[in-house]
Amino acid sequence: MFISIVGAQFGDEGKGKITDFLAKQKDLVVRWSGGSNAGHTIKFNNKEYKLRLVPSGVFKDTDLLISGNAIVDPILLNEELTYLASNDFVAKLYVDEECIVSLPIHKKIDARNDMILNIGTTKSGIGPTVSDFAARIALKIKDVLSGDYKEKLRNLLKIHTDYLEEEYEENLKALELLKTIPVTYVTRECARTDFIYASRYTNVIFEGAQGTMLDINHGTYPFCTSTATISSAIPYVMGMGYDFPEISIGVFKPYVTRVGNGAFKTEILEGSVKEHLQTLGKEIGTNTGRTRRVGWLDLYDLKQAKELNDFNSLAITKLDVLTGLDSIGVLDTRKNWWNFNGWQTDITNCKNYDALPSAAKELIDFISKSINTPIETISVGADRTQTIER
Repeated sequence: MFISIVGAQFGDEGKGKITDFLAKQKDLVVRWSGGSNAGHTIKFNNKEYKLRLVPSGVFKDTDLLISGNAIVDPILLNEELTYLASNDFVAKLYVDEECIVSLPIHKKIDARNDMILNIGTTKSGIGPTVSDFAARIALKIKDVLSGDYKEKLRNLLKIHTDYLEEEYEENLKALELLKTIPVTYVTRECARTDFIYASRYTNVIFEGAQGTMLDINHGTYPFCTSTATISSAIPYVMGMGYDFPEISIGVFKPYVTRVGNGAFKTEILEGSVKEHLQTLGKEIGTNTGRTRRVGWLDLYDLKQAKELNDFNSLAITKLDVLTGLDSIGVLDTRKNWWNFNGWQTDITNCKNYDALPSAAKELIDFISKSINTPIETISVGADRTQTIER
């Protein structure tokens, strides 16, 4: 069965936790879009792990695949695999040789561009890498594997810079890391036939990056990411024809956060509630270290996300962060404001839906009815075990 897990807001919804929770050992977890600008945090056994490129199924010993429109930063991927190995996790990672490569030069261009454009990017180099891909000058992993990359790298650098030999050596070193990183490279055809359509997997889970409202086509352009983030892009970038995921899960928080600039109509600009959400929600970017902007839940946007992704299941995360608030604001699908009663009871040890406070259940039911989609997964804490299935 094909399952997609997509962020329904501006990213940072907790997709990594939901992917980790749902993945089983006989599943395949696929990273199909985005690059090192993503950040997924998973917590279990009293320890927290942070990922940016490796699919979140790594902690369940699943097979892992990076393919589609995913962007590979060799330096970061090598660091991440070393970090996992130091914690006794060996990633069974397969990487599609058609993936494009993000290099140190792209980070420099990203930082320079953002000084002018003030978009508030992660400075991870993703935008410039995608621009090079569209301009047909980006390097792919297969270029390095075939040995056809040194002149291509020189040309890329000549287009972007006053060519310097030291610049070339820095980027060449990053490229050649791809030859030594402990992964198995596969062709695009192999990725599709021997992995996506392989009968040995119970489920194929497509783990999204960023969120729906940051999609390059349907998000808050230009304050968005540079790649597709919605589930309807999966069959296209993976070469799956019209095989859309049977289960489409939208992950969202009961409030909204955003990193960087751009419109945010429910933003809380100041006061104790803003501080409460940022502090209890630990709303600091896994990738950037920046404090996230926070606001009340926007059901108008959530409904749009449902329509764009054809969600048939929702997962709500960080419900516990609302504990202690007297009142909870919600913007409904018609852009009317609602206020719900808060709750003071600790919910982090709740094991089933009935154990939740009545105010929490009232909020969940209102969201589900408004979006006309069942909320089947409820996260009441950061740990893997602090998750309720309905």
